[in-house]
Amino acid sequence: MAVEPSGAADAGPANSHSLHTQHRRRLSTVPRWLSPAVRGPPSWLLTRRYAILAVATTICLLLASAYSHAPKFAAQLLPKQKECPVILPKSDPLDPRWKFNAKRDGHNYAMSLETCEQAFPGLFDEIDDRVKRRKHDKITKEELPEDRDWPRGTIRAMLYEGKLYVISASGLHIRRSRPFITLSTLNRALIPFLHDPTLPNIEFIFSIEDFSVDENLPIWSYDRKVDDNNTWLMPDYGFYAWPEPGLGTYDEVRKRMEDVEKDVGSFEDKIPKLLWRGALTASLDHGVRTALVKNSEGMDWADVKVLNWSAPDSEDHRMPIEDHCKYQYVAHTEGVTWSGRLKYIQNCNSVMVVHPLQYLTPQYAMMVPSGPKQNFIPVKRDFSDLDEKMKYYLDHPKKARRIARNSVKTFRDRYLTPAAEACYWRKMVYAWAQVSWRPDFYNKDGSWRGVPFESFALMRELSWEPA
Repeated sequence: MAVEPSGAADAGPANSHSLHTQHRRRLSTVPRWLSPAVRGPPSWLLTRRYAILAVATTICLLLASAYSHAPKFAAQLLPKQKECPVILPKSDPLDPRWKFNAKRDGHNYAMSLETCEQAFPGLFDEIDDRVKRRKHDKITKEELPEDRDWPRGTIRAMLYEGKLYVISASGLHIRRSRPFITLSTLNRALIPFLHDPTLPNIEFIFSIEDFSVDENLPIWSYDRKVDDNNTWLMPDYGFYAWPEPGLGTYDEVRKRMEDVEKDVGSFEDKIPKLLWRGALTASLDHGVRTALVKNSEGMDWADVKVLNWSAPDSEDHRMPIEDHCKYQYVAHTEGVTWSGRLKYIQNCNSVMVVHPLQYLTPQYAMMVPSGPKQNFIPVKRDFSDLDEKMKYYLDHPKKARRIARNSVKTFRDRYLTPAAEACYWRKMVYAWAQVSWRPDFYNKDGSWRGVPFESFALMRELSWEPA
């Protein structure tokens, strides 16, 4: 009889989801005067309810308009504007009955920061840690000088009065879509708040490489080493789209995976094997991929194949990302640094098998290796215990199903939703503003320091000759 393998000590974020929010009021009736069939004087003049509603709505709209267009110094003098009842967001954290629901709230890009904190507990711990480290040692423009010869893959940008601008960029041809997609995800998260007078002006540098271009500086990056205390983690480009390998948009991938899950049925109906596909090139393999292949070779429970792009049978081994959801178990390995594949396969109702990770992303803090909320199977970095773990969970399918269900609940239906990504971006913007300098919009000669993001995204360069 198989004995449950030992794993890491119970760990994981506090998953207290006592979420608080206001429900959005909806007008359930339409005034009769909107109907062309109505004759005589407008009914709202005769109905106190509609008269009061019309006056209240008009006052709210006038106040909102004045508040959003007032000069910044004047806006700071005004009391914080409450939203009108007819335009309250779905999620406001004052009603204790509200709970985050992926189908209803998963694409809500307009959550307040308070609602974000309630909906995604633990997600912002990484950001809070960075603020704490720089609270008494503010980031200055001298620390990130504009005149430095920055490495390839570095983008300098600015958020000023609600609009994104690109100041400088290097290595755009190397990473192709990454700089434009990264800025697009940030812009998407900010659009609902463009006229919010509390939105700060900030200047920052981010890396479009698989690593921070300088771990000694506070640079925004898709990932960081476990012991890197300077890099600021940002959502990776894949949350918007990853066109180069043919994955398409993130929503598109999630939809295809959802379709596969519906076709397959339950967890028990999936293929009871461990799936992995990947290359073993020197830049991608730091020992973990080779170890996975070695320890799964010839095993009945394994469907592990190496992709060698020059081999004639390589195409036979390739597999669409959504087809990973057909298997009960899916292995994850790091690549050059972190691997962007994990966020995709965590959208499957499957069990993730993961070695200790040396590179972190914002969502990794939500991974729980053991206990009642366990949401993946941890294995050693050399995969020497892989056979033991696989045999145990294949003999205990109920435990495996519970882990898969926890993974879906944690990742697919909460921390990997577009709403969570948007919340993280906005939290990061406000946090960065707390510990960094305020940028100048103009150069000394009066010219703008940056190019509007929209122009940069369309032209894919910072300067050009008008046609």
